[in-house]
Amino acid sequence: MKEGALMGFRKAIIFLIFSTIFLSACTETKPVDTQVKTPSVQSSTQTEPLLPPKEKQEKIGDYQKLKVPVFMYHSISNKPGNNLCVPPERFEQQLKEIVALGFEPITATEYYQAMVYNTPLPKNPILLTFDDGYVDNYTQLFPILKKYNVKGIIFPITGLINENPNFLSTSQMKEMDESRLVEFGSHTKNHVYLAQKDLKKVNDELVESKRFLEESLGKPIRTFCYPYGDYSPAVVKEVKKVGYLLSFTIEEGGATFLNQQYSLDRYYITPHTSLSFLKEYIS
Repeated sequence: MKEGALMGFRKAIIFLIFSTIFLSACTETKPVDTQVKTPSVQSSTQTEPLLPPKEKQEKIGDYQKLKVPVFMYHSISNKPGNNLCVPPERFEQQLKEIVALGFEPITATEYYQAMVYNTPLPKNPILLTFDDGYVDNYTQLFPILKKYNVKGIIFPITGLINENPNFLSTSQMKEMDESRLVEFGSHTKNHVYLAQKDLKKVNDELVESKRFLEESLGKPIRTFCYPYGDYSPAVVKEVKKVGYLLSFTIEEGGATFLNQQYSLDRYYITPHTSLSFLKEYIS
C-alpha cells in the first residue's frame, strides 16, 4: 500500500488501536490498580510558566494561523508488533532527520506564549509529545534528548506514577523537569474515555492529575492531552474551567492555535513511519 493511502487508513484505526493496547504497549505485566491516593492541595511557590488567559492580547498574534507539526509518540523501546513502541535507534534516526531539516523542538509553554503573546519562535518549530509516561521515556528517550539538546513534552497517566514499574516515578520526572529539556502535561489519572463519563468524573480526572503533577514538580501544569483522543464540547468546557490553556487530540494534522486551542492535532508516529513520510508531515 502506498504511503499516501496509508495515512487515511491509519487515521481511521488509530482510535481503536489506543483503546486496545495502550497499557500493554511495551510491558509484559498487567497494570496495577490506578485508584491511588493523591496528595492534598497546596499552592505552588514557583513562578507561573504560562501567563493566565485574562492577560491575553486582544488582537490575533502573528503565529496563531501558523500550522506547527506536532509528533505523537508513546513508548521508546523495542517490542516488535506493537505500534506504540518506537525503537530507540529508530527514534534517534528520526530526530536527526528533524534537526537536519532545520526544525527545532519547542515546549508547549513556548508554543502558548508565542501564540498568545507573540514571543519569538524558531524559524521551523515542532513539538515532540510522548503519551502515557512509560519508564522508557526516562531510560531511553531522555538520554537521546540530552545528547541532541532537544526538548520534549510528556503526558503521564498519574495513577500509574510510582505504582507500576513500567511507568515513571516522581524522582525520574523531577530529574527530567530540572533539565529544562522535558516538560510535563496532564493525561488524566486513570486514562478514561472522558466523553463517556459524567462531568463529576471528568472533573475529578482533570483536577487530580493536574494536582498530582503540580505537587510533584512544584509548578503549575497548563497543558492537557485527551486519553484516546476522546472529548466533547462538555469535556472541553471542563478542561478550560480546571485551568488548562492547551489541549491535544489524536486527530492527524498540524496544530493551528486559532480555533484549535483545545483540540490541537498531532501526527501519530509508529515504528513503521518512514523518513520520507516524516518529511511529508513537516513539509
